[in-house]
Amino acid sequence: MNFYSEDVLPGVTKMVVEDAAGRWAGAAAYAHTYLHVAKSRDVAFVLETGQPVVVWLNGTRVPEQGDGQFPLRLDAGWNRLLVKVLSPSSVRGVQPVYPTVEQPGNWTLRAGISLPGGGPVPMLRVQCEDPERNSGAGESAVPLRYLTVLRGPGDRRPLFVKGEPTDLTLRIRATAGAYEHFPDNPHDAYEGEAWTYAAPPGPATTSADRSVSLDELQKAAARKVAVTLYDFDGNQVLAERFPLAFRESAKGDLVCTVSVYRGSLPVGHYSLTTDFIDADGRVQARDHEHMAAVVRGPVDVSRDATSRRLSCVGHWLATRPNAVEKLEWLHRVGVTQHQKLCQGWSVWGVKHDGEGNVTIGEAPVIDGLLDKAGELGIRVVGDLNFGYVRPDLKPGGGQAALTAEEQETNAQQARVEDLARGIRLVPYGARPLPPYGTPEFEKTLHDYAHAVVSRYKDRVKLWCGDNEVDNVSAPAVAAVYAHASRVIYKAVKEADPKAEFITASLVRR
Repeated sequence: MNFYSEDVLPGVTKMVVEDAAGRWAGAAAYAHTYLHVAKSRDVAFVLETGQPVVVWLNGTRVPEQGDGQFPLRLDAGWNRLLVKVLSPSSVRGVQPVYPTVEQPGNWTLRAGISLPGGGPVPMLRVQCEDPERNSGAGESAVPLRYLTVLRGPGDRRPLFVKGEPTDLTLRIRATAGAYEHFPDNPHDAYEGEAWTYAAPPGPATTSADRSVSLDELQKAAARKVAVTLYDFDGNQVLAERFPLAFRESAKGDLVCTVSVYRGSLPVGHYSLTTDFIDADGRVQARDHEHMAAVVRGPVDVSRDATSRRLSCVGHWLATRPNAVEKLEWLHRVGVTQHQKLCQGWSVWGVKHDGEGNVTIGEAPVIDGLLDKAGELGIRVVGDLNFGYVRPDLKPGGGQAALTAEEQETNAQQARVEDLARGIRLVPYGARPLPPYGTPEFEKTLHDYAHAVVSRYKDRVKLWCGDNEVDNVSAPAVAAVYAHASRVIYKAVKEADPKAEFITASLVRR
């Protein structure tokens, strides 16, 4: 199995090859199937792959015995097998090999199963469909999908402080349609929650395009939802089935709300699973896990003997659909001093033309967050980022691959300043900056920081210069970062002499 294949992962060529693997760093692929044996027996399971893998059998992780050997003990009847394969770009020190006609790439998996001494496993059956599930995949069946969201009181996220009611409610939406026929990204509209499907994704068809009446949808929809709640140690807290009373929504699909827990849970982290049960009592769809947590609550600073200020990096906080809710939650648990707005230039309303000219426009998202922060009494830290290194951008502005001579020069780290002049920085939410060492580079950074601080100097008094600046691979990059920080610091102080400038946040790897 080659995960760089369009037959395996549709769109992988564009996402990985054309995008230089940037959006696939840290990705993982999963291979999943069901195995059936007449009686319990030991089998040998062997994997060949160039990347780290994880294997689960019936929900339990299987340790590797070396050389891709994973001995399995199959139960009589059906067994669920799941394999996770990390992408090359997520493994430190391993470079992705992109597929060509001659080379399939190095994100591949080959698996085999046999008796421990060799030979085929007697009466072994293999299928991808869940044997306990009524998938409704026939031509006449209504293809269903569900969207569930777990919420707390007041429609908040299920994050609770010790002692308060931990009431849990499921909001469920049911609609008709197969996977390929819903191009809209549910993560944007539903804060990261994902759809679950009653029929597994398959080749694109036109069967889902037909009109499905509300009566057909009601008849096909699940009758009950089976809910199981586990604590962090895997202990079962709740296992119950709840009837579903769907009603028509304004969008023409079905919705319902189910109260699944009332009470007060102890401090800890919890996971909740949901299975949708059809009229025949069979599983129609298995939903992803939902999470809830109960924390101890705010620190009483007046009684806390440790001298400290509570702080939090709200990384890309402003662009999330529930940004204000997260800000309020952090305030509830005591993070009142520093909430950092780590944002791209576009969110602050800033643009530049690549030739040293900067303009600043409206920034309604930032304004809204600062309004809420002021209402709650939160001291916000503004982040002025100068971007990340793009090694494929040359000082002249075009893209070019590094030559062997340039790579050798970089490896030797010779003449740091000369190397630094070949580095291009790309701020998040903006085009690449002019080349380092040019007057346009200095002017762009200076005017960007000066414009932002000037606009917000009455509301933000703490400013930070970029993020994770120690995550660099060469002294030349460090020299560029240090110089950029000095330029931004100067601009901040010019725009607001009373502002405080905090060193860029660091990360150790």
